[in-house]
Amino acid sequence: MRIARFLAALVTAGALVAIGGTAGAGLVVVLTVAIDPTSGPPGTEIVVTGTCLVDGMECNAAGAVINIALVDATGAVVATNSTETEDAAGNYDTVIVVPATATTGVFTVRAEAADSDAVLAEAETAFTVPEPASSVPTVDVVPAPEVAAPEVAAPEPAPPAPVPARPRVTG
Repeated sequence: MRIARFLAALVTAGALVAIGGTAGAGLVVVLTVAIDPTSGPPGTEIVVTGTCLVDGMECNAAGAVINIALVDATGAVVATNSTETEDAAGNYDTVIVVPATATTGVFTVRAEAADSDAVLAEAETAFTVPEPASSVPTVDVVPAPEVAAPEVAAPEPAPPAPVPARPRVTG
């Protein structure tokens, strides 16, 4: 029978690092999570990366998987994904998509290392869905600079047309 598990967390560089385990089993679990981007509208693909080690082994070798959840402010899970570690260092990465129904607010991206018996450790970080941009476009009206009309000189009058000479009649 397992004894109560413990969990200690440390926030580092924008990601939560969880060091936890089950005291009865003597496990030491290290789980980190980071996301990019940290905010965006519904439909945003969040790249989730981190490290998972159980007793110094990458999680897969220790029989654990990493479950990723996007959780809203009420605690409801709105999106999930699972992944496995990719190398001996325990690194993982996956993508989770903010659903189209997500509303404005702060969500939690939770990574959970779990084996077939229990959750071994959790780590989480925040993702923000901002207020939607105004649907009415704004237009900045900039007055045109004043342009002076060019001076146009009046044309000089044309010289008078010559008058044809009339013959003189004498008589």
